[in-house]
Amino acid sequence: MSVEPIDGKYSCSLEVFLGDVKVWNSGHYSPFFTSERCVLELTKQGDLQLKGEKERVGWRTGTSGQGVERWFFRWFCGRGEVEMRELYGVSSVLRAAPTKLNISKVACAKFCLQNCKCVAALYSSEELRECHLYGVVMGVKQVERGTRWSYMVKVQKGSYVGHENSGLKKWVLAMVGLIDSLVILLVFGGFAYYLIRKRRKNTATTADNTT
Repeated sequence: MSVEPIDGKYSCSLEVFLGDVKVWNSGHYSPFFTSERCVLELTKQGDLQLKGEKERVGWRTGTSGQGVERWFFRWFCGRGEVEMRELYGVSSVLRAAPTKLNISKVACAKFCLQNCKCVAALYSSEELRECHLYGVVMGVKQVERGTRWSYMVKVQKGSYVGHENSGLKKWVLAMVGLIDSLVILLVFGGFAYYLIRKRRKNTATTADNTT
């Protein structure tokens, strides 16, 4: 969460980082300003909201009623307060991640738990027994059950049990879809900007040569 003073008020926003690069900001298209406070709150209905004074909502995830009940911060890592939960019917298209070979699924989950930069792990039960560790949840897709890949995410211990995994799965897929779309938009936006800038530069050069 980012809070910045601007002209006697505060700009309040939620930011998403891909490593050290900021890829999304909730206030990019519609900035939220508050004069007294900025609160990030998860409602009982499962909607994550940025709120200001007098309960004014400046941004929300729109996940009310989708089974989201809790959220956690990275500082839970290393205190025995997190666990790995497998999302059945989910895999990742990303393979270029730190990889360990010839280990068990239990060991793969343990490696992610012990690494505070790891938020998800993908394990293959085939011959090489690959374990991919991810610092961000991206590239997730739904697959048929019974595939060779097992996708696990790090959550606060006791947050999800039994059927509640379906709510966690919906939340992960929704957030990953949002982040993936934003990354794609940024890539295409940057490419379009490059083409427009290059075209303008060529036009200006042609005009100078003509004169």
